[in-house]
Amino acid sequence: MQNNLKYELMNILYNLAALYSQLAISSNRGATEGLKMAAHWFSQAAGVLTHMRTEILPELRMANPPDDMDDPTLESLIQLLLAQSQECFWMRAVMDGYKDAFIAKLAARVSDLYNLAGEAAMRSEAISSAWIHHMSAKHHHFAAAAQYRAACDCLEKRKYGEEVARLTDAVACVNQGLKECKGGYLSKAVVDDLNGLKKRVEDDLKRAERDNDVIYLRECFVRPDVVPSLTMFKRLSHPNPS
Repeated sequence: MQNNLKYELMNILYNLAALYSQLAISSNRGATEGLKMAAHWFSQAAGVLTHMRTEILPELRMANPPDDMDDPTLESLIQLLLAQSQECFWMRAVMDGYKDAFIAKLAARVSDLYNLAGEAAMRSEAISSAWIHHMSAKHHHFAAAAQYRAACDCLEKRKYGEEVARLTDAVACVNQGLKECKGGYLSKAVVDDLNGLKKRVEDDLKRAERDNDVIYLRECFVRPDVVPSLTMFKRLSHPNPS
């Protein structure tokens, strides 16, 4: 193994990806320029791991590569890094006051990437249960955020029935995310984000339902061409914690 040059190259590239991810984490994500740099470094890290997975891993003369370098693990890490990169774009769009419909689509993409990361992680022997719970919580959090922003867009366009439907979906999504709190796997920041979003969405839902029931009397339905309803989002399921 030590004499396998491809294996040594894998180690070098793995460390390079880790360096890029550390540069991303150390960027000032409280400012738009810092978010731009963080997104860049996360994307660079994902690119290095993608090269490892598609170009180097198939050439390894090893029946069983190390658990942290096998295909499912690399796939999960790639999707996780891409999710974090896309999350930076979402944060920047929120910070810069982009339109709600655009922010909703960004959030839906973040949700999808976290879901893909979690699905691959469940096939990995190296990724811990805590990470899988984190990915699942983020998947549902951004599904809820997507529905919330789509609901805000509906309110602006006077689509009151669809606003109610999307806010209802958002509550269901955020409650799914909060289920991951059991076992203490999630960080306080993630839990606080979920609870903050839940309060905002529930308050808006109460107002939207009251207004629609009393004033507008619109049918509550969701147009999937903007952001799909909860039933169209993939549900990330994972093994029970040991």
